This record gives sequence, structure tokens and C-alpha cells, in this order.
Amino acid sequence: MTDAAALPKKPAPLMHLGHPESHIPFFDPPDTPSPAPKPRAVALFAIAGTVVAFLGMTLEHLGEHAVTPDISWPWVLPFVVMLACIATMPFIAKHFWEHYYPHVAIGLALVIVIYYVFFQRVPEGDVLAQGQLAETGFFGERAGLSIAKSFAEYISFIFLLGSLYTISGGILISVRRKATPAVNTGLLLTGAIIANVFGTTGAAMLLIRPFLRINKGHIRPYHIVFFIFIVANVGGSQTPIGDPPLFLGYLKGVPFWWVLEHCWPMWLVTVGALIAVFFVFDMLAHRKEERAPHDEDDWGPAVSIFGLGNLLLVFAVLAGILLHDQLVHVVAIPWRELVMVGAVTISLLTTPRRIHVENVFNFAPIKEVALLFIGIFATMVPALNYLSMNAKDGAVAQMLSTPGQFYYSSGSLSAVLDNAPTYLTFLETELGKLPPAAVKRTMELVKDPTKPSSDPEVMKRDLEGLSPEEAVYVSDALEALKKYHKERVQTGALTNEQIKIGLLLGNESLNWYIVAISLGSVFFGAMTYIGNGPNFMVKSIAENAGVKCPSFFGYVLMYSVPILLPVLIIVWAIFLAGHAHH
Repeated sequence: MTDAAALPKKPAPLMHLGHPESHIPFFDPPDTPSPAPKPRAVALFAIAGTVVAFLGMTLEHLGEHAVTPDISWPWVLPFVVMLACIATMPFIAKHFWEHYYPHVAIGLALVIVIYYVFFQRVPEGDVLAQGQLAETGFFGERAGLSIAKSFAEYISFIFLLGSLYTISGGILISVRRKATPAVNTGLLLTGAIIANVFGTTGAAMLLIRPFLRINKGHIRPYHIVFFIFIVANVGGSQTPIGDPPLFLGYLKGVPFWWVLEHCWPMWLVTVGALIAVFFVFDMLAHRKEERAPHDEDDWGPAVSIFGLGNLLLVFAVLAGILLHDQLVHVVAIPWRELVMVGAVTISLLTTPRRIHVENVFNFAPIKEVALLFIGIFATMVPALNYLSMNAKDGAVAQMLSTPGQFYYSSGSLSAVLDNAPTYLTFLETELGKLPPAAVKRTMELVKDPTKPSSDPEVMKRDLEGLSPEEAVYVSDALEALKKYHKERVQTGALTNEQIKIGLLLGNESLNWYIVAISLGSVFFGAMTYIGNGPNFMVKSIAENAGVKCPSFFGYVLMYSVPILLPVLIIVWAIFLAGHAHH
């Protein structure tokens, strides 16, 4: 047998890009590798995905004419039950939940769907949409179009999560270097950046195994906690792809790059502070305990990336999202979703099986998310409708009147509930506070293809009958809508929700409410294991690798409260505390 030490040592390249060899060093194959997808199954998926994409577009068009019904508060309870089950059932009735969570989610969804489609009536004499709804008879008089709108958003939402999850599962990153505080910090910073391209789930799944590998022998609980803080949550706060709440905001009308333009300073402060604290922790631990010398698997390129074609597919998904509004005016098909279906199909057909095996890729997590969110998207409709109709009530207005209050309130719920519906709940609350006269006049002007006019005299006539404050709301909203949705304004294709969002975008003081809700929903998701989906996934992978992770309360009391919470308070003090209520 040849002594490995006697072999000539060749300088290894810094990075290797390519397909996996017969064996990829340092990755032990899982005990139960996921089955390879059969071409026939992939073809059926492509056909079904295409059909669902067109269904989503149809539901979206129907939902454009939805009228907000005046819902009574008991119909909010299914939403509360749904979120409470997700947060508590895995702990108090684990086996029941594993077997029956689809029944609970779909059952609660059906209760709301049946009530809205067959029983809940829309307000008589409602502006704009009422005439169109009346033409549809029985169903037009009921609130079913609100359900259609919500399920259109659900389809786009699941398509994005599913495509990023599947494509990132076809990319394998391996690192062959000794872990130092600088290397670990660099990996966490890289994860924070790419989380805005792959999503927090995709980035976490890409990097957690390399992170565990380079720290083998001296991995500590704080490594996992800071990975969850930075990569699985805070890092993905800059784009709609980064975290699900922001994608829902994008579907409602918040422009794609708007959050990045307005929230990058908060991202820098939060990520920078957390990475600095991590570096101190790691430096102190590094001084106490040196890592064992390199073993035979440590030789080779510093970084190897396998499945490079899937990187291109991620950018194809990004392009599909960015170009959707322009392309849909050329050919009216669901470009965004069709690109996602195509990208997933190509990924499944071309990704080498070994990559899926080494990544322990499985469709179970995305299937669970898809089923649970059927319940969430259906049951949150009455909750959002109730908030929209009652946002100006004294109690609500007093509790939620400043950006700081929205920041902490949305954050507190995002820490213990799913952050996507939490984001929509508080966004709808703020939209419900807009002056009704300003909302109505803005909709009338935008829906009329001959308006809004840039002529000052025409604009003056268009704003007649409004108070000075309402006129400012309308004129600023029109400018914002022209800036961010120029093509849709020209064709009169904006939805009612996009127009309402325009009133927030056009008012500088109201901008801070979108910022506060976005930051609170994303940042505070790191406060507990259940605050964001990737948190538990990272914990499970680490525990399967033999890492002792903090308990639920240990995570909160030893890390979140003493480390993360002060950083989030600093963000509030620097950026949000000085903005009073409107």
C-alpha cells in the first residue's frame, strides 16, 4: 500500500466547479437516500404545474374584482386555531400532528371556503367592483372572489418556495479548510448574502453541512444558533425571494427592489452586529481549543461546487419574477410561474443523483409546507378582512400607531407564529387606516385608462372634493404608482391592493410602516425555533450530525434574549424610534 505521505503534493486550486466524482470527500451517504425521480413523474409534474399556473392566473384575474366583506370576529378563530396548531401541536401531540396535519389544514380551509362562496355576502353599493360583481349573479353577490384572490397568491407563493427548495437541493457545496473564526465568519456572511437569492431555506440547506463539516470536532451550540440567526433569518431580509413574507408583500404590490432600497442600512447593522458577536465567541473558543490536524479528506480545493447548472436555474427564476409584468403585456400567460415549473423540471432531469443523495434531498418538507399553507391562506382571509374593516377602531389605532409599534408587534407574533401571515396581518391593518376618500379617488383615477393626467389643471379637477391632506395622499400615490408600475398604470391593470399599497409607497412617513413590518416579520423569526421554517430544519440536521443543540427554552433564554433581542432593539432605536404616528 502506498503511503499517502509519500505522494507528491500538488497545489490545490482555490475553487473547483463541476460534477461530482464517484465519491465526494467528507460526505457520508445517508442511510436512506431519496429515490431518484422518474422521467415520467417529472413530465407529469411539468404538465400539472403548467395547468396550476394557468389556474393561478385565472384566480388572480377573478380576485382583482374582490370586494372586502364586513366579516364578524368569530370567523377569525379558524386562523387563530391554524396558527396555534402549527406552533404547539408538534410538541403536545407530535404523533397525531404527523398523521393528521393535512386533515386539520384542509378541514379548516374548507370551512372558510364554503362560508365565503355560499353564504358571506359583499356589501351592497360598494364602489367600483360592485357593478362587475353583480353581473355574476349568486356568486358575485357572495365573497368567494376574496378566496380566489388568496388562492392565486398561494399558488405563486408555493411555486416560489418549491422551485427554490428543489433547485437549491441540486447544488452541493463542500469546503476543505480548517475552521478559524475568520473562515466561519466569512461563511456566515456569504450565507447572509446568498439568502436573498436562494431564499433563507435554500441558503441554509446549502451551507449547513459544509459549516458542520469544517467545524467537526469542536462544533458548539453557538455555531448552530448564530447560523440560524444570520443565514436562516436576518440575511434574507432584502428581496422578495429572501423570505416568504417579503414575497407576499411583492404579490400585494410592494416593488421587487423597494425593500433593498429602504432596508439595507438595517441589514448592515443587524448582520454586522451579529457577525461581530459571533467572531468574539468563536475567537475565545478557538483560543481554548485547537482543532485536530487535517485528516486525509482535508486535501483538495478549498471550495467545490457541484451542480453548477442549478445556479443558472436560480437566476432564471429571478429573471422570471423580474420580467413577469413586462412579458405578461406581450403575451398574457403566467410567465413567472411557468419559468419556475420549467426550472424545476430541468433541475430534476439533469441533477446527478449523488448530489441529491449527499444533500439528503427529499420532497417531504415542501409537501408539508404546501399542505399547511392551504389552511393558512384560506383561514387568514376573514382575519385580513376583519382587520381591514376595523383598523380604525380606537383600541387597534392606539396599539398600532407608530412604526415602532408595528415593528415590535409583527416581530412578537413572528417569533412564535409563521411570519408570512403575520406580515400580511399587519400590512392589512395599516392599509385599513388609509383615508377612505383618498383610496376611493385613487382607484377611480387609476382604473380609468384616460387618467391620471399630468396636466395641472386636469389634476386639480380630479382632486376636487378632497381635503388638502387627502389630495396630497392621492397625488403622491399616483406618482408612486407611475414610478413603480408604469405599464400597469398605462393599461389600467392595477389591482385594488396594488393601488392601496401605492398610497403607502407615495407617502414618505407611511414608507416606514412597510419598513417596520418587513423588518419585524423577518428579523424576529430568529427568536425561536418555530419562528421560521429553516430554523427547525437546521437544528434537525445538526442534531443528526451529533451536535448538541440548545433546547427550545435554552435557545431563547441563553441566546435570543441576551444576544439577538438587544441587536433588534438597537435597530429600532437607530432607525424607527424617531418616527411618530401618522
